[in-house]
Amino acid sequence: MTRTSKFFILLLTLLLLSTYSPNIKKYSSSVLFPVKQISIRNNNIISSEKIVYKLDHIKGKNLMFINNQDINNAIADIDFIHGIKTKKIYPSTIIISIYEKKPVAILIKKKKKFYITDKGNLINFKKLEEYNKLPTVFGENKEFYKLYLDLNKIDFPLYSIKSFLSFEVGRWDIILKNDIIIKLPEINYLESLKNYIEIGNKEDFNKYKIFDYRINNQIILN
Repeated sequence: MTRTSKFFILLLTLLLLSTYSPNIKKYSSSVLFPVKQISIRNNNIISSEKIVYKLDHIKGKNLMFINNQDINNAIADIDFIHGIKTKKIYPSTIIISIYEKKPVAILIKKKKKFYITDKGNLINFKKLEEYNKLPTVFGENKEFYKLYLDLNKIDFPLYSIKSFLSFEVGRWDIILKNDIIIKLPEINYLESLKNYIEIGNKEDFNKYKIFDYRINNQIILN
C-alpha cells in the first residue's frame, strides 16, 4: 500500500470519527458526503420540482445513510408514484428514477372522478392531456378491473372503447368510439367478446350499432 493510499484511508477514518456521535441522528447535517444534488429521472406526469421539494430535508445529510425507504416515506403522498430506484454518485449526488402508475380508465362515481390504474388502484383525478382519451367507467372499480383483465386476455382493442356501463344485475355494456354498443351477459361474457372480435369488423355487420349477447347462445343485432 502506497503512502498516498495510507494517508487517504487515515484521513477518511478521522472524518468519519469526527462526524459520528451516538446522540446525533443519522440524518444530521454531515461534513462527509453531504447531499448537494438530487436528480430526478424517468418521470413523465409528476414534476421533478415537486419531488425535489418533498426531499429537501435530505440535502446536507450523509449520502451513505440515505436509503429507498426514507425517500419512499417522503414522497408517499404523491399519487402517481408506483416505485423508485436510487443511485448514489459520490461525493454528493443522488439519482432517483421514478416508476409512475399507469391509468387505463376514468371511474365516475357519485359525481367524483378517479383514475383506475393497470394494477386496479385508484388515483385522485386531475385533468391531464396524456389521459384525456381514456374510457370512462360507470360502475365499481373491482368489477371493472376483472373485466379489464379479461379484455387484455383476449387482446380486445381497448383503444376502441369509449365507456363501460355497469348494471345492478351484474353485467356490462361496452360502448365503442364508433358508437357501437356491446351488451354483455351476466356470465360467460368472454365468449361474447370473442364473437364480437370475430364478426365486428366484417362488412356484413357494418350496418348494426347494437350487438346484444344477453340471451344465452344468441346474438340480437340492431
